[in-house]
Amino acid sequence: MLTFFHGWRRKMGAATLVMACVFAGGWVRSHSFIDIANFPNGRPVSVVLRSGEGELVIAIVHEEIIGMKMLSMWMSAPADDIAGFGRLMQHWTSRSGIEEWATIKLCWVLPYWSIIFPLSLLSAYLLLSKPQSCVSSSEAGSGK
Repeated sequence: MLTFFHGWRRKMGAATLVMACVFAGGWVRSHSFIDIANFPNGRPVSVVLRSGEGELVIAIVHEEIIGMKMLSMWMSAPADDIAGFGRLMQHWTSRSGIEEWATIKLCWVLPYWSIIFPLSLLSAYLLLSKPQSCVSSSEAGSGK
């Protein structure tokens, strides 16, 4: 069994399968919860990730706060509790001392299936394809 993972294809196949499973878990969670994470990078620009309703949203936002640094934050609320999510957002912005805190500069909306299916297909190809036979330098030189 350990010989199955010799070579880069099988290792990359296993890695892509793990990534597909992680995104599949996020897809299932996104139907029950809405998650938002903010990752500031020390400039007036932050990366915000939002997972909910079967989609992953990646947004690059410009913080409109002069002299204030945004904090790294993560919050989650049940998808069917919109009022609770509003309270979480209000708590998040009040902790930062801001009301309207950002302008979206760039935004990608990716349905989870559009990430999972290509990763699964790539993983299947890499794991199930036959490994290439190694040709030693002595065999290659003798013309066999």
